[in-house]
Amino acid sequence: MDHAADGKKKHVYMGEWRKSVLFKDLGTEKIDAMDLDDVFKLLHTLTDEEITDARAHALTLDEHAKQLTPMEVLEIKLGTKVFEQMSMVQQGLAYLFVFGSCSTRTSMHSSMGLQR
Repeated sequence: MDHAADGKKKHVYMGEWRKSVLFKDLGTEKIDAMDLDDVFKLLHTLTDEEITDARAHALTLDEHAKQLTPMEVLEIKLGTKVFEQMSMVQQGLAYLFVFGSCSTRTSMHSSMGLQR
C-alpha cells in the first residue's frame, strides 16, 4: 500500500471538493440577488448533458454523495462564471479563504453547514 500516493490523491480530491464548494457558494449568492423569474428561466436552459456531467463530476469527488438537483447544478454553473469573471487577485483571495484554512476544520464546518 502506497500511503504517499494515497495522501497525494486525497489532497487532489480535497482541492477539487473545495473548489466545488466555492463555486456552489458563489452561485448561491448570485441566485439570491436575482429575480425569481430569471432563476426559473435559467433553470429551464440547463441541458440534460450539463446536469449529467455535473452529477458525474460530483460522484468523482464523493461516491456516496446524493445526486445533484438541477438547482444545485445551476448554482455551480453560475458560481463558476462568477469566479471566472473575478480578477486574478480576487480569485487568489477566494482560494486563500477556502484553501488556506485547516482542512479538518473546513471539512467539519462544511459538513455541518457552517461554511458561510
